[in-house]
Amino acid sequence: MPATAEPWDDLARLSQEPSPARRPHLAARGSRTIRLLVAASDPDLGRFLVDVLGGEYDVRLTADGQEALAIMRDGDTDLVLVEGTRSGFDGLELVRQIRNDPDLCHLPVVLLAITGTDVVPLGRTDGVDDHVEDPRVVSDLRARLTSTLATSHERAADASWRRAILFALSDPVLIFDGDGVVIELNQAFTRLLGYTMDDGPFQPPYPWWPTEDEDPDALQTILDLHTSSLRHQEIEAEVLFFSKDRRPIWVHSAGASIDLPLNGSSAHIRVLRDINHDREAQERRAAAAVISGEFSRAEDLET
Repeated sequence: MPATAEPWDDLARLSQEPSPARRPHLAARGSRTIRLLVAASDPDLGRFLVDVLGGEYDVRLTADGQEALAIMRDGDTDLVLVEGTRSGFDGLELVRQIRNDPDLCHLPVVLLAITGTDVVPLGRTDGVDDHVEDPRVVSDLRARLTSTLATSHERAADASWRRAILFALSDPVLIFDGDGVVIELNQAFTRLLGYTMDDGPFQPPYPWWPTEDEDPDALQTILDLHTSSLRHQEIEAEVLFFSKDRRPIWVHSAGASIDLPLNGSSAHIRVLRDINHDREAQERRAAAAVISGEFSRAEDLET
């Protein structure tokens, strides 16, 4: 911590408002107090945060990154506050592990990006929902936690509506982000190709794409179409996918891309239609036409 910082214990006593219990509604979800996990390798900072936030949150403190992950995986966390130092444990590495874990990536994370020689620069705070430069300004810390939690609730509600709509659709649908990471698959997709979100995380090359050994031309077609989709080009095409048990399935693929102005990211939606029977029928008709042409050119029935 910076040498000029005041003792955290003294600051905790000075920063307490007359009655923190008057504001429990700020951090309540229904009738339950919000569970805040504080991951701080500095013990003095950790005690300070417990003192100033304990009146509003059910605070759990850890000084170990792996223990923090274990607590989150137990499902006892609604909001995470991470110290951004490189000493003790790397705050950004902990954030990276949270975001790469399908079971934890939804958790709202606030980073304490305190000015100092051993802390994370503010320009490297990717993956966090917000950051706090100086936790000694307790009013700002509390406001940012409350705002992050509210945004997280809105995001969870949006995700619930999205899943409900997706599962109500009879056509297979998948949604992936600007990096190609799949964020939603519906039940119709699972029925067609056999994959569920539990089989993920999915990122290119997706397992339902053909491999070089299976069909290099079909794979190149899909790669070109995927690149066009990431560039927000609207495309429709017939492509060859493979089911989980590696059965070839022809699908018609169409979709759209949207920008998400709140965080500057994008999402890409693809709607599929099983055209395997149509393709087989086309192949049978083509084969019948060839045979018919051969008959018309034959000089006699034996030929």
